[in-house]
Amino acid sequence: MSYDNTNTFALFKNDSMRDGKKDANLTGTLNVEGKEYFINGWTNEKNGKKYISGSINPKRSQPKTVTQPEAAPGTDDFDDDIPF
Repeated sequence: MSYDNTNTFALFKNDSMRDGKKDANLTGTLNVEGKEYFINGWTNEKNGKKYISGSINPKRSQPKTVTQPEAAPGTDDFDDDIPF
């Protein structure tokens, strides 16, 4: 039986260099009904109470690679009339 991570999330401390408040303190992934998202969290404090705010962005699928169409059988890409 494989693990089902549907409707779950995981946040991890962002160990990469941070440039001020714009970079998230926490990063991770979120799965909602099988669709994957990136999740970011910022630790804040207001009126002496700590809280986490965040953003969620859909994971974009990898762009499809464009392949060249195959030549029809019996065709040649080279012109044999060129004398070199």
